[in-house]
Amino acid sequence: MSDDEVDGDNLDDFEVIACPKEVPVACSDGYLVISYHDFVPPVEFPDIWRYTNVNELKIFTNFLSETVPDRLSTLSSLKKLVLSCSASQQGKGISYLPYNFGNLPNLTSLDLCGNQFRDFPSCICNLKKLKKLYLNGCGVTSIPSSIASLENLEELDLSSNALTILPEELFSLANIEIL
Repeated sequence: MSDDEVDGDNLDDFEVIACPKEVPVACSDGYLVISYHDFVPPVEFPDIWRYTNVNELKIFTNFLSETVPDRLSTLSSLKKLVLSCSASQQGKGISYLPYNFGNLPNLTSLDLCGNQFRDFPSCICNLKKLKKLYLNGCGVTSIPSSIASLENLEELDLSSNALTILPEELFSLANIEIL
């Protein structure tokens, strides 16, 4: 296989490969990294749908348009998802998650830090296997009581937000170790 080809059906055999598409992509053992550092905004969400076996996806969202596509929920093997915006670009990332984002059945870690959410994305409360959630520096002003449905949550970072009160239900989560 040449450096210009990527077989999305089986990432287990990959070494790091650069795909000559619109954005640089690195694939390795079910791990996909997409970086937008050298692109002029706005950039469309990358065409990653051929990587069906990806279990870890990192997209640095500094210059992405305001949302992620509904199709992201079709990556059902995802266990770890990073859609973060760098501290120097805070407020320029995504501001909305589609409802079906909560249909990622195996997701255990979600990092959305530095994006521009005002409201806590309620679809996150549908991620039943979620253990780690990072929403620091997102401009979140409130947390819904439905956060209590995240019974497996162990780590939650809500630092550097505009929160004035936390829902009582948050403190009922028995597995929280880091808050």
